[in-house]
Parts: sequence; structure tokens; C-alpha cells
Amino acid sequence: MKVTIPVLFLVGIAMASVTIPAAANGNASGNAKRGKVLFMQCAACHSVKASAPHKVGPNLAGIVGAKMGDQDKFRYSAAMAKAGAAGKKWTGKSLDSFIANPRGALPGNSMSFGGIPDKTKRQDIIAYLESL
Repeated sequence: MKVTIPVLFLVGIAMASVTIPAAANGNASGNAKRGKVLFMQCAACHSVKASAPHKVGPNLAGIVGAKMGDQDKFRYSAAMAKAGAAGKKWTGKSLDSFIANPRGALPGNSMSFGGIPDKTKRQDIIAYLESL
């Protein structure tokens, strides 16, 4: 299935009209194929290809299991750097909380995104990140 969404179009609105069939992907709680499409709204600020440079936000290749605030050559907020220095890692649970409400999950971080309230959509995005 090929989905074409204009880059500057509000992806949240476009998602309402896009149907992607559920498919097994190894993650019992999320669907990586749907997550890839949902990630388009994140791609404005985050890259996921290992060799790609950082954008406004850090490259998220290999983020699952990585220490928070620890990507080379990215300037993190003091709050994110402190979380990483304390040994906190990006797990499915911490990603879910952060994607739901970035400012609430880690007060003082610099991510301006408001969050994704829908748990299914968050789990799909996390499944996509795990698949990278």
C-alpha cells in the first residue's frame, strides 16, 4: 500500500483518512507498519536513518534501549542531559510516557511537541522505532 501525504500537510488530519491493515510485526503492543506512517509527523524534527544528521530534534535510530540525552553532537536540554546522567534509558514505557506528554514526562525538556494522547498510536510509533 502506498500512502502519499504532502509534507507540510497536518499529518494528524490526514491520518483520519488513511487505513493501514493490522499486521504481525513481532511487537504484541504495536504495529510497526502503522507506526511508520504515524511517524511522519515526527519526521519534521527527527531522522531515523543511522547515517542521517540530527534535525531540530535528535536522530532516533537505535533510540530504544539507549541512554536518554546521549546522542553524539546533539545539544540536549539540561533536563534531558540530567536524565541521561542519572542512567535513565529509553524503554517502551519511558517512550510511551514521553510521546504522550513530553513536557509532563520530563519537565524542563525542550521538545515543543504537544504529545499524542492515543495509546494505540503511541504503541505503533514505538513498534516502528523498535523495528529500526
